[in-house]
Amino acid sequence: MNKNNDHVGSSFDNFLSEEGILDEVEKTASDRLASFDLAESISHDQMVSRYCDEVIPVAIYEAAVKLFDGNQHNAVRWLNEPARALGGITPLECLSIESGPVEVLDLIGRLEHGIYS
Repeated sequence: MNKNNDHVGSSFDNFLSEEGILDEVEKTASDRLASFDLAESISHDQMVSRYCDEVIPVAIYEAAVKLFDGNQHNAVRWLNEPARALGGITPLECLSIESGPVEVLDLIGRLEHGIYS
């Protein structure tokens, strides 16, 4: 079945206008953009608390996210998994030790540079 498409070659806005939904689509896009802007404006401290149950020092959270190329989910998962380099405890558990934050940042630095021992 070969059906002609009247919209081939027209702009997307013209298509939406002809379908009578341009205003609705523009409003939805504007609302989503506003939500995105709001999410971007949330402070790092608030963002950390949204992704995990414990409060994580911002520097450690940011370093972990950077280690995982911006993937917050993978960073939080890593922070909650036992690490052999930390004696088998999780990086989050290590934070409760006096020298823990330094050890976690050191481990992240080593991983970034491919030093796995």
